[in-house]
Amino acid sequence: MNMFKPAVQHFFRNPVISSALVGIMVITVLWANALLGIQVITKNAFALLAHKLDVAVYFKSTVREERILALKDDFEKMQGITTVKYTSTSEALQNFRDHNVKNDAMLDVLEGLPDNPFPASLSIKTATLADYQALLLRLQAPSVSDLIDEHDFTDYETIITRMRSLSSTAEKGGLGAIVVFAILSLLIVVNSVRMAIVGRAEELKVMRLVGASNMTIR
Repeated sequence: MNMFKPAVQHFFRNPVISSALVGIMVITVLWANALLGIQVITKNAFALLAHKLDVAVYFKSTVREERILALKDDFEKMQGITTVKYTSTSEALQNFRDHNVKNDAMLDVLEGLPDNPFPASLSIKTATLADYQALLLRLQAPSVSDLIDEHDFTDYETIITRMRSLSSTAEKGGLGAIVVFAILSLLIVVNSVRMAIVGRAEELKVMRLVGASNMTIR
């Protein structure tokens, strides 16, 4: 307890400065913890998003099934691709009928169409967001994009870009706030030391007159 007594006395000797210093130090620690929390949340969010990413690629009706299956094999050989599922035009039609089995009006419209309106497709999942970006580059290659009729990966790319931008902004803002509070803490400490020295100027003069060493004075 004796070691804490001088600290308590010094705290109450300059309560305003001491309270400000403690408050800024607490805020700095809280900001540091918040920054760490943002990094953890962002990392988990990216991992969850990557796990749920399901890129659906719909092919033009003129593309032969053999060409689509060849692309399926190519995608399965890519690093980071977890699953590639092929759905033929007939399977897509049957899935639609099963999904709308109680919707007679929709089925009547479908029966009145001269041809099967549903294209063949590939459903591709990746392991990580980096793998997802590599997949996008592959899909945008002319040899592949010329075969694609529709796709649904543009919105995912926008989400990823926004998440990364928000994460980067939050991290930079958090680091800036920590630096500012650390500088304020340092300035308050220096100022409090100066005020303590000025306040004890007479005591220091007496100590020097009686022959106290510099180490004792410090």
